[in-house]
Amino acid sequence: MNDIKRLFERPLPSTRSGAFFNTFSYPTKISPESIAVYIAAATKPGDTVLDTFSGSGSTGIAALLCEHPTDRMKELAYELGINPVWGPRNAVGYEIGTYGSFAAKTISNRLKASEFQRAVEDFVKKEKDRLMHYYSAIDPNGEIGVIRYIIWSEVLLCPHCGREISFLREEPHEILLNLKRI
Repeated sequence: MNDIKRLFERPLPSTRSGAFFNTFSYPTKISPESIAVYIAAATKPGDTVLDTFSGSGSTGIAALLCEHPTDRMKELAYELGINPVWGPRNAVGYEIGTYGSFAAKTISNRLKASEFQRAVEDFVKKEKDRLMHYYSAIDPNGEIGVIRYIIWSEVLLCPHCGREISFLREEPHEILLNLKRI
């Protein structure tokens, strides 16, 4: 029995998890890794895959994945009893929905790691001074530090008397006005 027939003997094994799946939400999205196994078994490297209802672009991403199969893709091929031919494929996808087409274009953009690193560094440098006051705090020694994480609590503990104060039961603006700066 050839690989194509074997692929369609049972439903497409797909999980709703993994790096590509969890990048953004889309209602009908299928794991690109599962789709890639089908593409690699049904096409040859260099072929073009057409998806006329591309939605979030999973098929296009799957075509890109054929060039560098993940461990999960190799496991899936083994479980299905097929021998796909890995290698680069081209993909053309059409989607009229704005969210789906934006998501597909964004996730399938081939950005070099060095370009991404430079863009992030430029962004951080540009925005750091403008936003730093949101992430700064004065510690008990009077030194300025950067907030690494924040825990929200609706119960405040008065540092003077030790009384617990419910932020929502009291008048929040009165509590904030009466807090002393540490």
